[in-house]
Amino acid sequence: MRERTETVIAAYRPKPGKDQALRKLIREHRRRLHEARLITSRPSIVLRARSDGTLLEIFEWISAKAADEAHQHPSIRAMWNKLAQVADFVPLSAVQEASKAFSHFEALNPSAPKVRALAANRPATKRPTR
Repeated sequence: MRERTETVIAAYRPKPGKDQALRKLIREHRRRLHEARLITSRPSIVLRARSDGTLLEIFEWISAKAADEAHQHPSIRAMWNKLAQVADFVPLSAVQEASKAFSHFEALNPSAPKVRALAANRPATKRPTR
């Protein structure tokens, strides 16, 4: 039986003037977790709260135990120390947008797939006749 994955939402509130450094470290964080084989290949999502600039990193651990294993991994602990130098780790409930039923955030993933609008001059697809 396959172990269940676990999705996590990490919230980082950048320290003054450290927004770009935080974004860079979040990309590195993803790479290190992947190299340590602690997360799935599912792409991470990085969001920005417009209210205060808090960045949310959403990713998927390969198992419920993976988070505990990360705490024992020297490279990952060093990464978390770097993150702590440029941001405060805050609970999701501390992000103003999270208090709403439909929370809106700015997506920051540079490689996120682009949604292609339908061409206005393309004819509508016909339903097959029965």
